[in-house]
Amino acid sequence: MKDQAAWFIAPEQQEQQALEAWRGNATVTRIQFKTALDDFGYLEQIEALMADPETQKQTRLDWKDADDFRRSSPIIAQISESLGLSEEEVDRLFKHAETVKG
Repeated sequence: MKDQAAWFIAPEQQEQQALEAWRGNATVTRIQFKTALDDFGYLEQIEALMADPETQKQTRLDWKDADDFRRSSPIIAQISESLGLSEEEVDRLFKHAETVKG
């Protein structure tokens, strides 16, 4: 019985592992992401950020040329930091983006 307990993963741990796996793999198309940003009221702020010459060049290039956006990518970290979004808010944004038909 003791050995079985060592292999038991609590439901909360399973949920966290599933969330981390999803965060590592979630990818949406450019139109899905931009539509979700617009639906949440963030698109204009992001476009202003990308027009700002103080924004890192790589971030601006990624925004301009990316065909898709990965939840775990540096540009998403930059965008979420700029908007002051929590991890959970970024998750909601991406989950919404996954539902956008585009």
